[in-house]
Amino acid sequence: ATNVIVRHSVDMVSISPSITGANTILTINSSTNQKITMVITDALGKRTNSSTIMLGISENKLPIQTSTLSSGLYLITIYFENGTTLTKRFIKQ
Repeated sequence: ATNVIVRHSVDMVSISPSITGANTILTINSSTNQKITMVITDALGKRTNSSTIMLGISENKLPIQTSTLSSGLYLITIYFENGTTLTKRFIKQ
């Protein structure tokens, strides 16, 4: 798992496993209640999925359904309420 530190309201974001067959978990440790928008794109930038999620204070485990995706590299871009964005990547086998 890769850990990235982001400004103030989020302590850690990780994705596990980063190489997946069916599902993966995005973990976000948040110090505030906040709404995020999560967008999944393929390596060519085509949007495959997006959702808006309300994070609670603490560790938020967000399941990412990948079974319908074709094999390849994907990016998950997270848009936080404070204007911060963060991108994580994973590989669908």
